[in-house]
Amino acid sequence: MYVVWSPFTQPKGSKPLPWIVYSDENVFNQPNEIYGSRPFTSDQISQLKVQILEDIETASKVLTDINYETKDSLLGTIPDTLNKVTYYFKMLSKEDIIKIFDHIYERKVKLESRLIIDAAAASGSHNAFEAILDYISAEKLKPYQIRNVFLTLGSSEGTLNITRILDYVLNVNLEENEAGVAVWLNFAHYLKEFCIHKAHNYIPVKELFYEDCALVTGKFIQNLRDVIYNETLTWERPFAVKVLEVLQIDTSFNILTPLFNGTNKAPNELKAMALRALKNSHPDRDRTQSLLRKP
Repeated sequence: MYVVWSPFTQPKGSKPLPWIVYSDENVFNQPNEIYGSRPFTSDQISQLKVQILEDIETASKVLTDINYETKDSLLGTIPDTLNKVTYYFKMLSKEDIIKIFDHIYERKVKLESRLIIDAAAASGSHNAFEAILDYISAEKLKPYQIRNVFLTLGSSEGTLNITRILDYVLNVNLEENEAGVAVWLNFAHYLKEFCIHKAHNYIPVKELFYEDCALVTGKFIQNLRDVIYNETLTWERPFAVKVLEVLQIDTSFNILTPLFNGTNKAPNELKAMALRALKNSHPDRDRTQSLLRKP
């Protein structure tokens, strides 16, 4: 059973158009076939952008206005409509996506802004994330929007500009910032999935992507180490240990064991979190137990 979604009208003269075809039994909803080999024309791109804007504006009206005249007939179709918008973003360039963002941003309708960013991020598209990062850099996104963007990292393509994402992550203020906490944790999950354990088997990854993996992962882990041993960062230290636990790396033992040296005056709460992180991420439980026997 296959479902076909296209923003275009029925093709004329049997000429193929780029339709997205995916199996509705695919748990990850990744398109597994794309028909049509001709590049998009400017008219098709224009049609696609118009369709996205119409779908987002309609969804926003239906979800916010209980008196909207077609609410009853449209409410049940909203999830399917937004899924279509998500797939349409895969077809667009970064420049086209920014134009769509600009149009929604200028309308200043809160729910429209939330829906369009969520749909773009959920597409997992490299171009969509580049456009989103531009908007983050321009301070045009709210903290909750940034949090939602990073929640989708795990389902994105293995072609993201992780060097640029790291630069943003390392400059996020963590204390009393729920969005910042979500950014760090989800970026750690992304590195674990794509760079450290490479456990993904359903998302295409370009080999060139791995050239950045070692560098980015190394910088991120070094930053965690610096935070953990900075006695002035009372709030961030335990959080950095938690992030390290998420990564599940073999070197976590070497990073955390200095906390248990007799000369280290780390709080007991931090040591307890470090032990838990080691138990959950390090395969050598005997070495972890040896730390418990230390005074």
